[in-house]
Amino acid sequence: MTRMTTGALRRGMKTTLDRAARKGERFIIERRGKAVAALVPIEDLEVLEAFEDQRPSVSWRTQPRSPSLTKGSTRARAGVTYPLEAPSWF
Repeated sequence: MTRMTTGALRRGMKTTLDRAARKGERFIIERRGKAVAALVPIEDLEVLEAFEDQRPSVSWRTQPRSPSLTKGSTRARAGVTYPLEAPSWF
């Protein structure tokens, strides 16, 4: 995966988009040395969205953090069963 700054992306947007669309390249966009976004081919996004549609609606980002809770215990409390099944074409 290629890393580039927001400035480099601005200067080479057409070339970068062409590389993603035609060659399937993926890019990590950085601002002040920190990754802030990704630019991926549309096919990759479609696969990600299809996979997300199959997963439970529980978001780990919104779950309260507690040292006594583990992901496993939080999953059990939420009634989430694993493993998730990936699409057959994945």
